[in-house]
Amino acid sequence: MVGRTANEALRHHVEPLREVLQCITRMRLTQQGKQKPIVGVPYPIALNDMDPVPLRAETPLRFTV
Repeated sequence: MVGRTANEALRHHVEPLREVLQCITRMRLTQQGKQKPIVGVPYPIALNDMDPVPLRAETPLRFTV
């Protein structure tokens, strides 16, 4: 586990993804369910609750993660 707590470990893995996605869209990653993280339990992370988001470019393209 990277971090002293499960929350720190989750942040350590999610923050780089958030930073990368901010290059292409203004929308943010969110943790689904908002449960308190527990070591060894997978947690879904989604961009805009899986609804397509507009890209920062002047195109009609949308992106889903």
